[in-house]
Amino acid sequence: MRVSDEILLSITKTYYNPKNNIREYQLVTPKTKKSRRLIDIDPVVYEALQNLIEENKQIKSESGDEYHPNPSFF
Repeated sequence: MRVSDEILLSITKTYYNPKNNIREYQLVTPKTKKSRRLIDIDPVVYEALQNLIEENKQIKSESGDEYHPNPSFF
């Protein structure tokens, strides 16, 4: 979401992993309303996130059924 020159990142999920098992995590709604928020990020950070998303798509495509996403990032 862009507002004028700002780049905003919407925080709408919380990583939940009580057993510390990379394949048994959940993305859940935050506990409090204040946890849901928009944060302003630099264009450099935005570009890095976009690159990471593209790299993950490539890895997923190459890995097929063996692919399991890293929940720490998109």
